[in-house]
Amino acid sequence: MSLRPALAFALALAAAPAATAMTLDPAPVPVLVREAVAVVHGHVIAATSDRDARGLVTRVVVDVWEAAQGPPELAVTDRLVVTLPGGREGRYRTVVPGVPELAPGDEVVLLLVVSADGTWRPLGYALGVLFVGDDGALRTARGELVPGGWGALRDDLLAPTTPAAPTAPTVRP
Repeated sequence: MSLRPALAFALALAAAPAATAMTLDPAPVPVLVREAVAVVHGHVIAATSDRDARGLVTRVVVDVWEAAQGPPELAVTDRLVVTLPGGREGRYRTVVPGVPELAPGDEVVLLLVVSADGTWRPLGYALGVLFVGDDGALRTARGELVPGGWGALRDDLLAPTTPAAPTAPTVRP
């Protein structure tokens, strides 16, 4: 047996750069709110799965209690359908990492965007779903507490904005 292949392999390993990893923290909730097209507070009343052109999807029906941001038609709607990838069909289940499960009875605040096919979906899937607990506290899908809860978030959205004062251009010689 020749030592040449083993030596070549050992040299290749020694010359390879060290493996590194990066951990990213999710954006803060106020940043996500600014990115969302709509922000609604409501109650999940149904979740059903079916197939469409993308595969298995779950359509979640939300009874909208309040729309704090979004197009005018959201202010007058009682129900909203949110589409999530994955779901259950018969004895099969498709799980998509990063997509939260919404079940009837969940009280949620949804940060929504419009998909390419015109359906509503949560911004960043798990990032765009905030759960309201029995204690009234607002938590991310990862279980982290959102400071101030829904009240503070809603107040920030509904507060009148004042335009920034115009600034003179800086002229440098």
